[in-house]
Amino acid sequence: MTTKIEEKETIQIPKRVFIVPYRNRIQHKFFFSKYMSFLLEDNKDYEIYFSHQCDARTFNRGAVKNIGFLAIKNKYPQHYKDITFIFNDIDTIPFYKIFDYQTVHGVVKHYYGFKYALGGIVVMKGADFERINGYPCYWGWGMEDNTLQKRCERYQLIVDRSNFYEIGKPQILQLFDGISRIISKKDPWRSEKDDGVDGLRTISKLNYNIDALSTNPNDNIFSFEDSRVFYVNIKTFLTHLRYENDEYFNYDLREPKRKIIRPDRVLQHTNKVVTNTDDWSNIPYYPTSREKREQTAEYLIKTGKQVPISLLKQIQKDKEDSIKNDVYNINTTIADDIADYTVNNSISNIPINNQQYINQRNYQGQRALMQSQMQQQMYPSSRQPHQMPPPPPPHKYSPQYANYIGAQQRASVTAGTKIRLGGVY
Repeated sequence: MTTKIEEKETIQIPKRVFIVPYRNRIQHKFFFSKYMSFLLEDNKDYEIYFSHQCDARTFNRGAVKNIGFLAIKNKYPQHYKDITFIFNDIDTIPFYKIFDYQTVHGVVKHYYGFKYALGGIVVMKGADFERINGYPCYWGWGMEDNTLQKRCERYQLIVDRSNFYEIGKPQILQLFDGISRIISKKDPWRSEKDDGVDGLRTISKLNYNIDALSTNPNDNIFSFEDSRVFYVNIKTFLTHLRYENDEYFNYDLREPKRKIIRPDRVLQHTNKVVTNTDDWSNIPYYPTSREKREQTAEYLIKTGKQVPISLLKQIQKDKEDSIKNDVYNINTTIADDIADYTVNNSISNIPINNQQYINQRNYQGQRALMQSQMQQQMYPSSRQPHQMPPPPPPHKYSPQYANYIGAQQRASVTAGTKIRLGGVY
């Protein structure tokens, strides 16, 4: 190891140490540093370390957290076990001073994330982190947080979520971090079969420096001067799982999770494993599940293939759910139009004030029109009724809608009649 900072009696030992995994997040780092100085302005007993992976391999989040811990262990060898470590993602910050960032031995505090994984913001004593062998060092995105929770449970550590906020809660500022991840198909299996070996104790060939500045000059352009903020610039390291022995894919977070271990043609091999914030622009549109099902049905029809009954039923359910949930258009737009027409035409036998009756009548009429339209447009008349997909709801200005509300059709031009400027010919 190239750097070892000797602990001296004159050095003030921090009670809390933040380990922030980092690479190529210049904007996030600047915001994190500024905002954390505000959140911690009433405390002087902390230090923040950006654990910075400097090489050109995929970002190993678990290993980077482990190395940040090892750097503090080497810096404060007599005190690290009693130091409270806060493993904090760089894009996750509380909106206000809602956390004390403190815990006791045997208790792991989890402030933000999912309840099945210790991610986001995790607080634990150094002795406990070392006892469970830290995080596994997976080279693909994800699963190290799930494994950490399993290890804590295995060692009977208490996971305290008494002050916990789930993903999406407004009390936590979650900065945008893109929609694409580099994954390995094997990592979910590795997490499930974890034996606790891969972690702190299997990191080797480690070479790092603790500095006031990053080795990446771009990181230092926008920096926040604070004597309590450091970089652990990690030059080289090896892990139990060798990086070169795996294959990596680009995974869109909008895709189902099952595609991580069972990828289809959408999941592509990738050789670009170092990303930055510039890669988050020009994000392509991603169709919803409903749109995907409709596109599949349209494709099958165009190619002359049979549409599965299960797909037709799901499309029909999608459309029915859309009608039921479209509160504005059903309860306001259509109902108001019917009410206006009724008043203007002195039709008194429709109880306009009974909103429930109107909504029910609207829905029944729309459903009947949907079925007839789909039968005429999408399928030949020879198809059986159970093969017919549900039609879309009628457009407000369509002839079907006019028929539904009882409006009379406009006069049509008869055969042989031509209308020109000046009259009928």
